[in-house]
Formats: sequence, C-alpha cells, structure tokens
Amino acid sequence: ITDSDPTAATSYSCVGAATSFYVYGGTAPYTITSTVPSIVTVDGAATTTVSASGGTFVAQAACGAEGSANLIITDAAGAILANVTFVVTFVPVP
Repeated sequence: ITDSDPTAATSYSCVGAATSFYVYGGTAPYTITSTVPSIVTVDGAATTTVSASGGTFVAQAACGAEGSANLIITDAAGAILANVTFVVTFVPVP
C-alpha cells in the first residue's frame, strides 16, 4: 500500500499477518468472534466455529486498516474462554 498523497515520501507494506490458534477447554463447539472484522478476521469472516477441542482457527489482520479488535472465544455453554486484543498498525518501509 502506498500513501495516497503523491507528495508523501513514505510508503507502507501490508502483509496481512496471520496467526493460528488452538482452542480447548470448556464445552465444544466453540464460537470465535472478531469485534471489528474490518481490522481482524477469523477464518476470513467476522465469526467462525471450531467444532472440537484441539481444533484451530486463523486470525488475520486486514490490509489497509489500523486499529484494534478483540477476538472473543465462547464455548457451547456460553462461557467466555478467552478475550484476545489485536492491535494493527502500519510500519513505514524505509
């Protein structure tokens, strides 16, 4: 991504960093929800389901957006197993 200002001397690189997570504990199936899917998606969407303990999902930062989003993992009983905060920021390319 390049700064939209043609006079700007800074450009930005966006790789859409992704991280895999294992889910366990509580009662399967598990629901994972991104509070701001325009910042971070889970398996390419706002919400995903992991059907069994030990299953995985992928959280991916969106290119072109900055900010923070929480991933909330709940089990079949409605218990919140985790609340993870992601912060997405641009890093100038020298």
